[in-house]
Amino acid sequence: MIDLRPVGYVIGIIVSVLGATMLVPGIVDALARGGNAGAFFESALITLILGFLTTLACQNRAGSSLSIRQAFLLTIGIWLTVPAFGALPMVIGAPEVRLIDAYFEAASGITTTGASVFVD
Repeated sequence: MIDLRPVGYVIGIIVSVLGATMLVPGIVDALARGGNAGAFFESALITLILGFLTTLACQNRAGSSLSIRQAFLLTIGIWLTVPAFGALPMVIGAPEVRLIDAYFEAASGITTTGASVFVD
């Protein structure tokens, strides 16, 4: 049986960092009076709390290194989890945006591919 705690621990840290970085556009939007700061702050709060709780729940006292199998699961987990949390500001700030479109835009933004489902 594979131990998923190290995988969850790293994913929790990365999600927490993502939540902290969501504060930056929230602050900029609040200073510019753009009207969407609340969506960023709500998203940051949700992301920080869930990332922190995941990190806390998956703490491993042994401090072991990742196996090959755990590393593969970690990579898949990061690629699926980070865009999901990255889509939260769009889902909260623009309820007319479909969840799958927000997820695609977040994945596109994180990978810097430039692909978009929105037309200008």
